[in-house]
Amino acid sequence: MYNTRMSSYKPRTARERKLARRFQQRFVDKAGPNLVLLKDMLDQTDYGMYVKDLDRRLVMLNRKNCEWCNFQDELDVVGRRTDELFPREPSADYTMRDIEVAKTGKPVLNDISARPPDYDTGFIVRSVFPVKDQKGKVIGTACVYKKVADADVEGDWRIRMKSVLSWIDAHYAERIATAQLARQVGVSESQFRRIFANMFSMSPTHYVNVIRINAARTLLETSDMLVADIATETGFYDQSHFTKLFVRERGMTPGEYRRRHHQ
Repeated sequence: MYNTRMSSYKPRTARERKLARRFQQRFVDKAGPNLVLLKDMLDQTDYGMYVKDLDRRLVMLNRKNCEWCNFQDELDVVGRRTDELFPREPSADYTMRDIEVAKTGKPVLNDISARPPDYDTGFIVRSVFPVKDQKGKVIGTACVYKKVADADVEGDWRIRMKSVLSWIDAHYAERIATAQLARQVGVSESQFRRIFANMFSMSPTHYVNVIRINAARTLLETSDMLVADIATETGFYDQSHFTKLFVRERGMTPGEYRRRHHQ
């Protein structure tokens, strides 16, 4: 549990807990009573939940979150930032989504991370939402998350990635942005890059270029098309870009490949 890993966590005095309660209440007064209702509902589930203000200070934590993080209760940490409580790497991972959502005002749904709050070996699936005051102004973020087993994440992502790979096979000649692929599975671009690299040991861009190179190889072997036309046909910017990547992947130029393999 985290009580042996935290950088500055220690139980608070009665006065400190009273100040934490006041800090929390001021935020709740701005956000409205539904925030408390959400916490009360999630206290009856196996989901973790936390709320932060725009300075990334913790405002509210539910029962399961306190249990996983080994906090006595939420008043022991309300008002503190994640980087005061957790080591640098998981703290940065938790904070990244809060900053993104606070800046854009748009939720991030079903984000997968390999950093459960109790350093378990599984994953967490989290959704982060903007918290607004009663006039509609963003005043913080709320995260709801659950722990899932490795096999659940791997199986789910293999199904989702299969559809992405099929789409790439059908559209490799078009301009393909990683953000476009990430939207197909409903995650952020950074998360998509991380999961794709873990599954295929290469970046999404590298994978697309490999598919294009393989299509170009077929044309080099079976047609008399000009190399420049093959580059255009298979989705490369121009012939020089095509040649550079072909040499990197195959160890020879397209012309040399054609001389060796043309049927």
